[in-house]
Amino acid sequence: MTETRMTEFERGARAAAEAMRHYFLNENEAPIYDVGYGELAAFETGAIADALADERRRLEREGNEGPRVVPSVHRVLPTGYADSPLVDKGHFEVTLEWRGQDPETQLDRWAVMHMGHCLSAEGTWEFELQPSSRDEEFIRRFRFSFEDALELATSAVDSVKVNGRTLAQHGERIAAGP
Repeated sequence: MTETRMTEFERGARAAAEAMRHYFLNENEAPIYDVGYGELAAFETGAIADALADERRRLEREGNEGPRVVPSVHRVLPTGYADSPLVDKGHFEVTLEWRGQDPETQLDRWAVMHMGHCLSAEGTWEFELQPSSRDEEFIRRFRFSFEDALELATSAVDSVKVNGRTLAQHGERIAAGP
């Protein structure tokens, strides 16, 4: 496997293993089940190593051609999402969406999205332009490394409003009753 391809696959394997963590931790990163942090970290490390070994064996058997699967969308859920009784709470999610690679650096570029709008580096939401309308200024303001996009998304998700209220405000209204 080429080094670039293996690095890309490893990035995906790490993202998948990290996503599995959400099945064992609540929104406050506390264990839901009787699983310690050390045991969870060992599980993640083992899952990544197993995935890389399986991919190496697959490539040895099938060759380096063929389709690839790369995680390209990550959901960021607001605080209280798991416990919210709101039926359409999915409208409060923010996503990190892969938008290709920088042609010069070959680094991945990510957008922070919510219902067709993307979050700028300044923290404002704007409708995402069609690809043919995106100039360098747009890309500078709305495309980020994965780490920067994740930081922006997690800092913005609790303030996302639908019909003028955040998820928490909708929850308070429901709790207050009719």
